[in-house]
Amino acid sequence: MIDSHQFRMLAQEGHLAANALLLGFEGLARSDLYKPGTIYSALFNLTIGLERMMKITFIVHHMIKNELDTPDNKTLKNFGHSSMKLYNYLENIGEERGIASGWHSEGDLHYDFLIILSEFANTSRYHNLDQIANCRSSEDPLISWFNMHMRIARKYLSSRKLAAINSQAIAYCDKSQMYGYAMGMGGQYELMVDIVGQLEMTRITRGHCVWTIIEIIKPLYRLMDALCADAHAMEIEKELRQPVVPHLEELFPFGLTSKQDAIRRKAWTTFFEMAGRY
Repeated sequence: MIDSHQFRMLAQEGHLAANALLLGFEGLARSDLYKPGTIYSALFNLTIGLERMMKITFIVHHMIKNELDTPDNKTLKNFGHSSMKLYNYLENIGEERGIASGWHSEGDLHYDFLIILSEFANTSRYHNLDQIANCRSSEDPLISWFNMHMRIARKYLSSRKLAAINSQAIAYCDKSQMYGYAMGMGGQYELMVDIVGQLEMTRITRGHCVWTIIEIIKPLYRLMDALCADAHAMEIEKELRQPVVPHLEELFPFGLTSKQDAIRRKAWTTFFEMAGRY
């Protein structure tokens, strides 16, 4: 059977989104805040993957509402690169379809994570160039990410663990004679002992950052799965000789990942083997 043009384009876009997200997970799992490139590349891949995953979900929903016709370019461009607009739109669709759990609202850590990704996609990814060109720019994305990572660390690390990290940092600085102040990852001068402690907190919670983005993806995955099922039912009803919507949910199996697996896994691109070219 020869696949339709729409089928192949959706499948290819799904592959792109899925692989970008996997690269983003792997980047977060191996990130180092003193190596800025690791943070930038992780954020680049996460913004690309999440935006495109949400856009193909929107496309499938539009097709269901319009006799399987795809939206025009203007309709898609109305979202721009805003993860927030897409997320809020799809949340409304999810709630209409009974997929009401797992979404996040303003003020939640996960929602603020989305804001960082949305701002990175639209403005802060150009922060370095804007600074070089003496242009106004948004907050340094490295500082935004550091603050988010510290929130994630404090959410998942117990007070006992935080105290142990602080004690280890003091012992390390005493042994290495690392006293005084230095520029911290938050963009301000801080005591060396605090910087050492913060680095350890971010190191041991990298997997929790991955889990946070997967928690954001989970309701999107369930919505995509439900919409694809409806689209396939319409294809059968219309007796189409060529399907127009692939099983997109099969490209995002990590949407079912457990917390334990998300936290411990370092290799993502080699673990989730995407299906072959459509």
